[in-house]
Amino acid sequence: KQGCLLLLFLFTRLTLAFDKSVHKLRIGTVIFFNALFITSLAIFTYVPLFGSFESTDKSFWVICSSSLCFFNLFTMSSMTILFIFKLVKVYKQVSGSNEKNDS
Repeated sequence: KQGCLLLLFLFTRLTLAFDKSVHKLRIGTVIFFNALFITSLAIFTYVPLFGSFESTDKSFWVICSSSLCFFNLFTMSSMTILFIFKLVKVYKQVSGSNEKNDS
């Protein structure tokens, strides 16, 4: 859960960084990541509870921890790609305006 909350914090920082600019995140992107965080918190809260009642098999906990690892990798990769995409757009806009000013 801590990793998920850390990723939520990083996404909030990303959202606030571009909030007052032309490159603001689209509402679909914000909804997608918020739904991802809510789903992950629900899964990582309820899966260990139900798993502890049903069995003490170690394979269950391996599946739970590997899904957490997959979620963290997917979310961090998605946010990194989103951030780089936004930075490239800002760079193109700034370099385009500098070329117009030089003329």
